[in-house]
Amino acid sequence: MRQIAKATVTLCLCASALPAEPDVTGLTPLNARQFEARVTGQTYVSSRAGEEPYGMLLYRENRQVTWASFGDECVDGTWNEPLTGVICFEYPAWNATYCWRFYDNDGALNSTYVGGDASDAGVYLDTPTTDTMPCLAPFLGT
Repeated sequence: MRQIAKATVTLCLCASALPAEPDVTGLTPLNARQFEARVTGQTYVSSRAGEEPYGMLLYRENRQVTWASFGDECVDGTWNEPLTGVICFEYPAWNATYCWRFYDNDGALNSTYVGGDASDAGVYLDTPTTDTMPCLAPFLGT
């Protein structure tokens, strides 16, 4: 009995230490104009709520982007808005498109993935940074 109580207390303490997932319920996704004004010229670190960051995205002029998964090469792409409030990133080198809804959540930039499977569900955190892109060779950056 004592072991069960100790495990329960430990589990409760660990679970309470994780930051809560931001609530985007009721928020309107940013449209292209709002999104562009917010991100152009900025670099953001991406993470899922409660998890370690997994990459960075540099937003340049004319809707050009560079994505870097930590420990991997960078890849260039573009973004567009095929539907109001849905921002899609196209990466020709990967022949892939990834679509998101972005929200201004009391000053924080949050996003949700559009499409994919249940493993992609949840709210993502997009945090501005002044860090340089972690591109591995042969990418030299722009």
